[in-house]
Amino acid sequence: MRPGRALAVAALLLAAACGTPTAALRVDVEAYLAKAETWAAVEGETARTIQRILETEFVDEALVLQHINEATPRLEAHLAAIRAYKPATRSVADVHAVYISSWGALLTGFQAIELGFRTGNWARLAEGRNGMGEWRDGLVRVASELRHLVELSGASPASTRAI
Repeated sequence: MRPGRALAVAALLLAAACGTPTAALRVDVEAYLAKAETWAAVEGETARTIQRILETEFVDEALVLQHINEATPRLEAHLAAIRAYKPATRSVADVHAVYISSWGALLTGFQAIELGFRTGNWARLAEGRNGMGEWRDGLVRVASELRHLVELSGASPASTRAI
């Protein structure tokens, strides 16, 4: 192979190698955003449930437990669904791990509240409230990290409605 041609082939291979991760990331971010849109209804209903719980200031035990008992099956089903989702790239997988962890913290928080009421250990109510805060903070972090990945990857603006 002539030196000029070898250099051209090397440059082409380097360009292709450099472009592939960004293209793969773009496709994965767009797929994740599309999937996240399907999760939005559960997120919205969960946020409303948390708001209703907080509005009770934990004074109305029966009402708090009713909200938790109604939300728990939806939460467990959502956790199962999001655990089954497997992003294709490490960057999106890292964001998704935060998303899963946030939902796990919320479920653990709900369980702590139930236990606190059942045993009279009021410190568990604080743990439950912290779990709700972790959920909220985690979702904010996921949205921020997804925005960054959209910018980094050049994901299509049409696929960014979820963030």
